[in-house]
Amino acid sequence: RKAAAWRFAHGFGVGIAALLLALQPGLGLIYLIPALVMTVLLLIRGGKLVVDPSVKNAWRLFHTSNLYLLVILLAACIAAAVQLSWPF
Repeated sequence: RKAAAWRFAHGFGVGIAALLLALQPGLGLIYLIPALVMTVLLLIRGGKLVVDPSVKNAWRLFHTSNLYLLVILLAACIAAAVQLSWPF
């Protein structure tokens, strides 16, 4: 249970940092919307692991965190590419 609580705390910090990146001029809403959705999903999975520290919930959080990383990186790349292609 203690490790699950630390994992939740880490997920919370990572989520806040990811959401703060949306304040950068090159990212904006194209980055913020998927980052917000994935951060909420990551925190929900982390909360479930704290409440019920089972192997099943641990694997779900592991898979969600991998998907989280994919979505965050992809959203940042797409937002930066779209920003560069705009004429203004």
